[in-house]
Amino acid sequence: SGDGPPTGQPLGLRHYAASAAVSSEESRVVGEAWKILDKAFVDTKFNGVDWKSVRRKYVRPDYKSTEAAYAAIREMTALLGDKFTRFLTPAQYTTLSSLYTTDVPSAGIGVELTCQPDGRVLVVGVVENSPAEGGGIVRGDVVKAVDGELVGPNTATTTPDEVAALLRGKADTDVVVTLSGRIRDRALTLERAVLNTNTIKAKLVKASGSSSEFGEPRMVGVIKVPSFSKNAASEVKEACTALIEQGAQALVIDLRGNVGGYFPAGVDMAKELLHTDQKIVSVKDRNGAGTEYRVSEETDESIP
Repeated sequence: SGDGPPTGQPLGLRHYAASAAVSSEESRVVGEAWKILDKAFVDTKFNGVDWKSVRRKYVRPDYKSTEAAYAAIREMTALLGDKFTRFLTPAQYTTLSSLYTTDVPSAGIGVELTCQPDGRVLVVGVVENSPAEGGGIVRGDVVKAVDGELVGPNTATTTPDEVAALLRGKADTDVVVTLSGRIRDRALTLERAVLNTNTIKAKLVKASGSSSEFGEPRMVGVIKVPSFSKNAASEVKEACTALIEQGAQALVIDLRGNVGGYFPAGVDMAKELLHTDQKIVSVKDRNGAGTEYRVSEETDESIP
Protein backbone atom coordinates (compact mmCIF):
# COMPACT_ATOMS: atom_id res chain seq x y z
CA SER A 1 0.00 0.00 0.00
CA GLY A 2 1.17 3.55 -0.66
CA ASP A 3 4.64 4.32 -1.98
CA GLY A 4 6.64 2.61 0.73
CA PRO A 5 8.11 4.07 3.90
CA PRO A 6 10.10 7.31 3.76
CA THR A 7 13.40 5.46 4.13
CA GLY A 8 13.08 4.50 0.49
CA GLN A 9 12.82 0.80 1.36
CA PRO A 10 9.86 -1.26 0.05
CA LEU A 11 6.97 -1.97 2.37
CA GLY A 12 7.42 -5.72 2.00
CA LEU A 13 4.81 -8.32 2.72
CA ARG A 14 5.62 -9.79 6.12
CA HIS A 15 5.54 -13.55 6.55
CA TYR A 16 2.69 -14.16 8.94
CA ALA A 17 1.86 -17.77 9.73
CA ALA A 18 -1.08 -18.98 7.70
CA SER A 19 -4.15 -20.03 9.64
CA ALA A 20 -5.71 -23.43 9.21
CA ALA A 21 -8.43 -21.92 7.02
CA VAL A 22 -5.89 -20.50 4.60
CA SER A 23 -4.35 -23.34 2.65
CA SER A 24 -2.88 -21.82 -0.49
CA GLU A 25 0.07 -19.53 -1.10
CA GLU A 26 -2.27 -17.11 -2.88
CA SER A 27 -4.56 -16.90 0.14
CA ARG A 28 -1.58 -16.38 2.42
CA VAL A 29 -0.51 -13.38 0.34
CA VAL A 30 -4.03 -11.92 0.50
CA GLY A 31 -4.03 -12.43 4.26
CA GLU A 32 -0.69 -10.68 4.64
CA ALA A 33 -1.91 -7.73 2.57
CA TRP A 34 -5.01 -7.45 4.78
CA LYS A 35 -2.86 -7.49 7.94
CA ILE A 36 -0.54 -4.77 6.61
CA LEU A 37 -3.50 -2.52 5.84
CA ASP A 38 -5.09 -3.36 9.19
CA LYS A 39 -1.94 -2.31 11.01
CA ALA A 40 -0.75 0.63 8.92
CA PHE A 41 -3.72 2.40 7.32
CA VAL A 42 -4.06 5.81 8.93
CA ASP A 43 -7.86 5.95 9.05
CA THR A 44 -8.78 3.59 11.90
CA LYS A 45 -12.38 3.57 10.64
CA PHE A 46 -11.20 2.24 7.28
CA ASN A 47 -13.32 4.63 5.24
CA GLY A 48 -16.45 3.37 6.97
CA VAL A 49 -15.81 -0.21 5.83
CA ASP A 50 -16.24 -3.16 8.21
CA TRP A 51 -12.62 -4.28 7.91
CA LYS A 52 -13.15 -7.56 9.77
CA SER A 53 -15.84 -8.58 7.29
CA VAL A 54 -13.46 -7.72 4.46
CA ARG A 55 -11.07 -10.30 5.86
CA ARG A 56 -13.79 -12.93 5.99
CA LYS A 57 -14.73 -12.20 2.39
CA TYR A 58 -11.28 -12.08 0.79
CA VAL A 59 -8.99 -14.28 2.89
CA ARG A 60 -10.20 -17.64 1.66
CA PRO A 61 -8.52 -20.81 0.38
CA ASP A 62 -10.03 -21.02 -3.12
CA TYR A 63 -7.85 -18.69 -5.22
CA LYS A 64 -6.93 -20.47 -8.42
CA SER A 65 -4.05 -18.24 -9.51
CA THR A 66 -1.68 -15.53 -8.38
CA GLU A 67 -3.50 -12.99 -10.57
CA ALA A 68 -6.81 -13.83 -8.84
CA ALA A 69 -5.17 -13.13 -5.48
CA TYR A 70 -3.72 -9.87 -6.77
CA ALA A 71 -7.16 -8.86 -8.04
CA ALA A 72 -8.60 -9.51 -4.58
CA ILE A 73 -5.92 -7.33 -2.96
CA ARG A 74 -6.71 -4.53 -5.42
CA GLU A 75 -10.41 -4.81 -4.55
CA MET A 76 -9.66 -4.67 -0.81
CA THR A 77 -7.40 -1.66 -1.26
CA ALA A 78 -9.97 0.16 -3.40
CA LEU A 79 -12.53 -0.13 -0.58
CA LEU A 80 -10.38 2.27 1.46
CA GLY A 81 -11.01 5.07 -1.03
CA ASP A 82 -7.46 6.43 -0.78
CA LYS A 83 -5.65 7.11 -4.05
CA PHE A 84 -2.31 7.05 -2.23
CA THR A 85 -2.83 3.52 -0.96
CA ARG A 86 -2.52 0.96 -3.71
CA PHE A 87 -1.18 -2.49 -4.45
CA LEU A 88 1.84 -3.10 -6.68
CA THR A 89 2.91 -6.53 -7.85
CA PRO A 90 6.60 -7.35 -7.31
CA ALA A 91 7.29 -6.64 -10.99
CA GLN A 92 5.47 -3.31 -10.84
CA TYR A 93 7.32 -2.30 -7.68
CA THR A 94 10.69 -3.18 -9.20
CA THR A 95 9.91 -1.17 -12.33
CA LEU A 96 8.60 1.81 -10.38
CA SER A 97 11.46 1.98 -7.88
CA SER A 98 14.07 1.62 -10.61
CA LEU A 99 12.72 4.76 -12.28
CA TYR A 100 14.07 6.87 -9.43
CA THR A 101 16.91 4.87 -7.90
CA THR A 102 18.89 3.53 -10.85
CA ASP A 103 21.69 5.36 -12.65
CA VAL A 104 20.75 3.68 -15.92
CA PRO A 105 18.12 5.65 -17.89
CA SER A 106 15.06 3.60 -18.80
CA ALA A 107 13.52 3.29 -22.25
CA GLY A 108 10.10 4.78 -22.82
CA ILE A 109 8.13 7.02 -25.13
CA GLY A 110 8.57 10.40 -23.40
CA VAL A 111 5.31 11.49 -21.81
CA GLU A 112 4.46 13.08 -18.45
CA LEU A 113 1.21 11.77 -16.98
CA THR A 114 -1.26 12.81 -14.31
CA CYS A 115 -4.52 11.45 -12.97
CA GLN A 116 -7.76 13.38 -13.41
CA PRO A 117 -10.41 13.50 -10.66
CA ASP A 118 -12.52 11.07 -12.69
CA GLY A 119 -9.61 8.60 -12.85
CA ARG A 120 -8.54 9.18 -16.44
CA VAL A 121 -4.78 9.17 -17.07
CA LEU A 122 -3.93 12.40 -18.88
CA VAL A 123 -0.85 13.43 -20.86
CA VAL A 124 0.40 16.74 -19.41
CA GLY A 125 3.79 16.91 -21.10
CA VAL A 126 5.66 15.48 -24.07
CA VAL A 127 9.46 15.27 -24.16
CA GLU A 128 11.06 17.00 -27.12
CA ASN A 129 12.40 14.70 -29.86
CA SER A 130 10.83 11.69 -28.16
CA PRO A 131 8.89 8.81 -29.73
CA ALA A 132 5.70 10.34 -28.29
CA GLU A 133 6.33 13.66 -30.01
CA GLY A 134 7.19 11.92 -33.26
CA GLY A 135 4.01 9.87 -33.07
CA GLY A 136 1.81 12.90 -32.58
CA ILE A 137 0.91 12.57 -28.89
CA VAL A 138 0.00 15.97 -27.45
CA ARG A 139 -0.96 17.46 -24.10
CA GLY A 140 -4.56 16.67 -23.28
CA ASP A 141 -4.55 13.17 -24.78
CA VAL A 142 -5.99 10.48 -22.49
CA VAL A 143 -4.25 7.11 -22.31
CA LYS A 144 -6.85 4.36 -22.65
CA ALA A 145 -4.71 1.24 -23.07
CA VAL A 146 -1.12 0.05 -23.37
CA ASP A 147 -0.45 -3.06 -25.49
CA GLY A 148 -4.15 -3.86 -25.28
CA GLU A 149 -4.30 -3.63 -21.46
CA LEU A 150 -6.94 -1.14 -20.40
CA VAL A 151 -5.81 1.58 -17.99
CA GLY A 152 -7.64 4.24 -16.01
CA PRO A 153 -10.94 4.06 -14.10
CA ASN A 154 -12.24 0.63 -13.11
CA THR A 155 -9.10 -1.19 -14.27
CA ALA A 156 -6.14 -2.81 -12.51
CA THR A 157 -3.86 0.01 -13.70
CA THR A 158 -5.13 3.33 -12.41
CA THR A 159 -2.19 5.55 -11.47
CA PRO A 160 0.24 7.49 -13.68
CA ASP A 161 3.26 5.57 -12.41
CA GLU A 162 1.59 2.22 -13.08
CA VAL A 163 0.78 3.33 -16.63
CA ALA A 164 4.33 4.62 -17.01
CA ALA A 165 5.63 1.21 -15.96
CA LEU A 166 3.67 -0.37 -18.83
CA LEU A 167 5.02 2.17 -21.29
CA ARG A 168 8.63 1.48 -20.34
CA GLY A 169 10.66 -1.49 -21.46
CA LYS A 170 13.73 -2.47 -23.43
CA ALA A 171 15.08 0.08 -25.88
CA ASP A 172 14.09 -0.40 -29.53
CA THR A 173 11.02 -2.50 -28.67
CA ASP A 174 7.52 -1.53 -29.78
CA VAL A 175 4.61 -0.52 -27.57
CA VAL A 176 1.05 0.12 -28.71
CA VAL A 177 -0.60 3.10 -27.02
CA THR A 178 -4.34 3.69 -27.37
CA LEU A 179 -5.40 7.29 -26.78
CA SER A 180 -8.48 9.47 -26.92
CA GLY A 181 -8.05 13.08 -27.93
CA ARG A 182 -9.93 16.18 -28.91
CA ILE A 183 -10.53 14.90 -32.42
CA ARG A 184 -10.55 11.10 -32.41
CA ASP A 185 -9.41 7.94 -30.67
CA ARG A 186 -6.30 6.35 -32.11
CA ALA A 187 -3.77 3.57 -31.51
CA LEU A 188 -0.09 4.35 -32.07
CA THR A 189 2.77 1.87 -32.36
CA LEU A 190 5.88 3.56 -30.97
CA GLU A 191 9.44 2.37 -30.55
CA ARG A 192 10.80 2.84 -27.05
CA ALA A 193 13.97 4.92 -26.70
CA VAL A 194 16.33 5.70 -23.84
CA LEU A 195 15.25 9.06 -22.40
CA ASN A 196 16.77 10.77 -19.38
CA THR A 197 13.54 12.53 -18.41
CA ASN A 198 14.52 12.88 -14.74
CA THR A 199 17.12 15.53 -15.57
CA ILE A 200 16.21 18.96 -14.25
CA LYS A 201 16.03 22.01 -16.49
CA ALA A 202 17.47 25.40 -15.50
CA LYS A 203 17.26 28.84 -17.08
CA LEU A 204 17.90 32.50 -16.24
CA VAL A 205 15.02 34.93 -16.76
CA LYS A 206 14.32 38.62 -16.18
CA ALA A 207 11.70 39.14 -13.49
CA SER A 208 8.97 41.45 -14.76
CA GLY A 209 8.02 44.38 -12.56
CA SER A 210 11.08 44.19 -10.34
CA SER A 211 14.52 45.74 -10.43
CA SER A 212 17.75 45.78 -8.47
CA GLU A 213 19.01 48.75 -6.43
CA PHE A 214 20.68 50.01 -9.60
CA GLY A 215 17.45 50.04 -11.58
CA GLU A 216 18.32 46.99 -13.65
CA PRO A 217 15.90 44.06 -14.05
CA ARG A 218 16.30 41.41 -11.39
CA MET A 219 17.61 38.14 -12.77
CA VAL A 220 15.92 35.01 -11.47
CA GLY A 221 17.13 31.45 -11.89
CA VAL A 222 14.30 28.98 -12.55
CA ILE A 223 14.95 25.28 -11.91
CA LYS A 224 12.28 22.82 -13.01
CA VAL A 225 12.37 19.48 -11.18
CA PRO A 226 10.18 16.90 -12.99
CA SER A 227 10.69 14.16 -10.38
CA PHE A 228 12.68 13.29 -7.29
CA SER A 229 15.21 10.89 -8.78
CA LYS A 230 18.23 9.64 -6.90
CA ASN A 231 20.46 12.38 -8.34
CA ALA A 232 17.95 15.24 -8.02
CA ALA A 233 19.70 16.91 -5.04
CA SER A 234 23.13 17.03 -6.67
CA GLU A 235 21.66 18.21 -9.98
CA VAL A 236 19.75 21.02 -8.27
CA LYS A 237 22.85 22.10 -6.36
CA GLU A 238 24.88 22.21 -9.57
CA ALA A 239 22.13 24.21 -11.30
CA CYS A 240 21.97 26.69 -8.40
CA THR A 241 25.72 27.25 -8.55
CA ALA A 242 25.67 27.73 -12.33
CA LEU A 243 22.75 30.18 -12.23
CA ILE A 244 24.36 32.25 -9.47
CA GLU A 245 27.55 32.45 -11.50
CA GLN A 246 25.43 33.70 -14.42
CA GLY A 247 24.03 36.50 -12.27
CA ALA A 248 20.89 35.08 -10.64
CA GLN A 249 19.76 37.21 -7.69
CA ALA A 250 16.98 34.83 -6.67
CA LEU A 251 16.00 31.25 -7.38
CA VAL A 252 12.66 29.57 -8.09
CA ILE A 253 12.28 25.82 -7.74
CA ASP A 254 9.47 24.85 -10.13
CA LEU A 255 7.72 21.68 -8.98
CA ARG A 256 4.68 22.00 -11.24
CA GLY A 257 4.00 18.65 -12.86
CA ASN A 258 6.44 16.90 -10.54
CA VAL A 259 5.35 13.26 -10.36
CA GLY A 260 7.01 12.56 -7.00
CA GLY A 261 9.49 9.73 -6.78
CA TYR A 262 12.18 8.76 -4.29
CA PHE A 263 11.39 10.21 -0.85
CA PRO A 264 15.02 10.51 0.38
CA ALA A 265 15.88 12.47 -2.78
CA GLY A 266 13.26 15.08 -1.94
CA VAL A 267 14.62 15.38 1.58
CA ASP A 268 18.19 15.68 0.30
CA MET A 269 17.16 18.42 -2.12
CA ALA A 270 15.52 20.40 0.67
CA LYS A 271 18.73 20.10 2.72
CA GLU A 272 20.56 21.95 -0.05
CA LEU A 273 18.14 24.88 0.09
CA LEU A 274 17.13 25.31 3.74
CA HIS A 275 19.14 26.56 6.72
CA THR A 276 20.64 24.40 9.43
CA ASP A 277 18.13 22.84 11.85
CA GLN A 278 15.11 23.83 9.76
CA LYS A 279 12.34 21.26 9.68
CA ILE A 280 11.85 19.65 6.28
CA VAL A 281 9.01 17.20 6.83
CA SER A 282 7.60 14.87 9.44
CA VAL A 283 5.99 11.51 8.87
CA LYS A 284 3.58 10.07 11.43
CA ASP A 285 1.60 6.87 11.68
CA ARG A 286 -1.98 6.67 12.90
CA ASN A 287 -0.80 6.47 16.53
CA GLY A 288 1.13 9.72 16.25
CA ALA A 289 4.54 8.06 16.27
CA GLY A 290 6.90 8.99 13.50
CA THR A 291 10.05 10.60 12.25
CA GLU A 292 11.00 14.24 11.75
CA TYR A 293 13.50 15.20 9.06
CA ARG A 294 15.58 18.33 9.63
CA VAL A 295 18.59 20.01 8.05
CA SER A 296 21.46 18.71 10.16
CA GLU A 297 24.45 20.15 8.32
CA GLU A 298 25.56 23.59 7.23
CA THR A 299 24.07 24.53 3.89
CA ASP A 300 25.61 26.51 1.07
CA GLU A 301 25.17 30.14 2.15
CA SER A 302 25.85 31.34 -1.38
CA ILE A 303 22.38 30.18 -2.44
CA PRO A 304 20.04 33.19 -2.13
